[in-house]
Amino acid sequence: MAAKEELDTLGVVDEDTVEYFLEDPGLSGEFAYEVMTRSNGNIITVKNVHINGVKRTNNALLTDAVKDVFGVMTLGQLRGIANAAKAKLALLGVFSEVELVLDRDETDPTAIQVEFYVVEKGLLQTEAKATAGKTQGQAEFSLSLTNLSGNADNFDLKYTRSSSQGNSVEASYTYPVEGSVHFPLTFGAYQANDDLPGSKHSQVARGIFASYDTHSSVGQHNLRYELGWHTLKLGESPSFALRREAGHSMKSSLRHTAMIDLMNDDMTRGAVLKTTNELAGFGGGSCFLKNTLELAHRLTSHGFELQTTLRAGLIHSLVPGFASRAAGYLLSPSSTAPAPDGPVHDMNKVRILDRFFLGGGSDLRGFLLRSVGPTAGADAMGGNTYWASCLQLHTPLPYRPWREKFGASLRPNIFINAGSCFNRATTASGAASIANALLRPDAVSWGVGLTFRAGRTQLELNYCFPLLTRGAEANSGLQFAIGLSLF
Repeated sequence: MAAKEELDTLGVVDEDTVEYFLEDPGLSGEFAYEVMTRSNGNIITVKNVHINGVKRTNNALLTDAVKDVFGVMTLGQLRGIANAAKAKLALLGVFSEVELVLDRDETDPTAIQVEFYVVEKGLLQTEAKATAGKTQGQAEFSLSLTNLSGNADNFDLKYTRSSSQGNSVEASYTYPVEGSVHFPLTFGAYQANDDLPGSKHSQVARGIFASYDTHSSVGQHNLRYELGWHTLKLGESPSFALRREAGHSMKSSLRHTAMIDLMNDDMTRGAVLKTTNELAGFGGGSCFLKNTLELAHRLTSHGFELQTTLRAGLIHSLVPGFASRAAGYLLSPSSTAPAPDGPVHDMNKVRILDRFFLGGGSDLRGFLLRSVGPTAGADAMGGNTYWASCLQLHTPLPYRPWREKFGASLRPNIFINAGSCFNRATTASGAASIANALLRPDAVSWGVGLTFRAGRTQLELNYCFPLLTRGAEANSGLQFAIGLSLF
């Protein structure tokens, strides 16, 4: 009788489990049949679990990852729990390879030996990558010390240099709170020297931060506290409004980022939602509440892909010290609750470094970088409200040999996008100003081009045709850009 038929006759495992053990190299169908017949269909036990190849990783992390394997009672349970343990070992982020092998125990007919074979990552990991666009090129170098103390912790050092926007360096230490890289607690410091296009100024930003990542039933979350010291330096012939922004400033803020990913496994349809809420005012000169939203939807049918994106943001200026007094009120409810606003939307309380800017190949196609929105002379000053949307259709390559060779990553596209960036205080009040901006966008363009994708990185070469340029600087013709996609 064939191994599958013999397993079926035992009546103790379902069809899926039978197929799994026949196909799994870690436990062949013949071995499964032997275990079941030797135990006469009774409960099986896991006698030992061995993890081979460990050199630096803490035993407590490994024990926590595989402890559930000892509770299996049937081959069906072993199927799921052993692979779950394998996944937990992989999620520690310290192994480059994790293999699972199940073996018989010669002394006990109902026992199985579970063996994991792992290869630890080296202590030192390095990476270098470069990107290029029409107006700038960027190089990034990173150095990581992985599994530094044996607790799946990492020290990372990252240096980024841009041909037009300066350079930055960031150092951080990450400790997985629950023994998983999906729940890291990170402490770090940074310094960035930026030349900001569209305005006659540059900035030096220094700061420290602490962040924590976690998951919930509604998606991924990141909570980050940051204390920053910014220095804004003026270039030649700055406007008076820009002169007011010059000098040193401090910002202490708490930011929450949430992402809900509803894409299917092959990334052909679904949606992604990302929200960010930042409260500044725990000391320093910046005091505001900043809310941003990004929504992307993708639908694929017969090789055609329709993608819709929407981004929007609002900044609400607050009375200086409001955040600190609000925190004190929460801790001591008997105190007087703080007033939420001083002069409504006073942009003097929101530094130029925190305002919204719009325009550019990876932002609003068909317009120059930071050219959409409020200006002072030739200087882009940014706004407290913005929105941008894009409707884009990707089509298959026209010839079958091209589709077979490049179709997975390279596709023609046609798009139309629109957006506005403005200050609510200078247009109208409340919802009326937002409704007016939605009905009368500052910039609209359409175009055709090619899109190349590698993971979440998206590179585009488009020919753009601006349709509406209300105060914005158009950039008709070829536009080359690289950026990150939500998908």
